[in-house]
Amino acid sequence: MLAQTEIVIYSGPGVAERSIREVPDTFESLLDAKGYHVSTGGSSYFQEPDWMKKTKILIMPGGADLPYVHSLSGEPSRQIVDFVENGGYYLGFCAGAYFASSYVEFDKGGQLEVLGDRELKFFPGTACGPAYGVGTFDYKTDEGARVVPLEWSTADGAVETLHTYYNGGCYFVDAEKYPGVTVLARYADIPGKPAAIIECQVGSGKAILSGVHPEFSLVSLPVNSSHETEIREFLSAHTDEPGLIMSYILERLAL
Repeated sequence: MLAQTEIVIYSGPGVAERSIREVPDTFESLLDAKGYHVSTGGSSYFQEPDWMKKTKILIMPGGADLPYVHSLSGEPSRQIVDFVENGGYYLGFCAGAYFASSYVEFDKGGQLEVLGDRELKFFPGTACGPAYGVGTFDYKTDEGARVVPLEWSTADGAVETLHTYYNGGCYFVDAEKYPGVTVLARYADIPGKPAAIIECQVGSGKAILSGVHPEFSLVSLPVNSSHETEIREFLSAHTDEPGLIMSYILERLAL
């Protein structure tokens, strides 16, 4: 029997350049010393006969959800569901979180409107975004980017405020009402404090979905925004907090 030591980051159509450049480094720094091998793979990865047996986590990073739909609908999505139901882990950031929800409502009424059902349905409700309002995201720039405060619920019931990078991600509508869904973090500065990061029990596996980007350090990558200085200064004031969020997420996956 193959050991489940592969951490696979999807790198097919739709994945943002920033995700391709930075996400592998983030997970290598977190998991290499624990004996896991971090790699990238496109839709052809799901054609490999033993991929489910050797993979521990499938990571769907940020980018654009519709190309994910076009590349992974049908058999690839069925295999991903089977992988998680049988004990695998799915970790979706931003577009990867939209893609794993039952329904996507993005920029409704705006120029970038995307509405529709999705196949994975790890979260059985609606992923709604951009979380900070219609018209607050631009695929070509980072004008909608910001550093946001989250309220993370700790294991002992306490609430810890942590900050991380955000750009166009979703919130999960009424997440707390669904069986098998645990709200890990909420947007602290949005009325009603909707769910920002959730954990979904899927068979004997788990899917953790994040509307924010704790996987980005932004140390070496440009931020294409008129607010770049403000974003960098704010993030540098909370430099350890995205990493702390990532460590909490990995703890939920027993890593």
